[in-house]
Amino acid sequence: MSLQSKLQDNTWTFVPPNESQVLMINVFDDGNERFEQYENEWILFGTWLGKIAIYNKNEPTVILKSISKWKTIDK
Repeated sequence: MSLQSKLQDNTWTFVPPNESQVLMINVFDDGNERFEQYENEWILFGTWLGKIAIYNKNEPTVILKSISKWKTIDK
């Protein structure tokens, strides 16, 4: 299944993943605490109104469908 199909809906913009641009989650809250168990390396694949969709670099099937961009930083 493609990453594009994992976006919330068609209002989101698909961003082709770039594995050399790694993000780290700086704030785990709003139900995203369950993602703290994974290595904190994430790849962007979607954007929408200040939110981003990311997947875990080391476990690509682990997808966070929506997190505020300000809760992440460049690694």
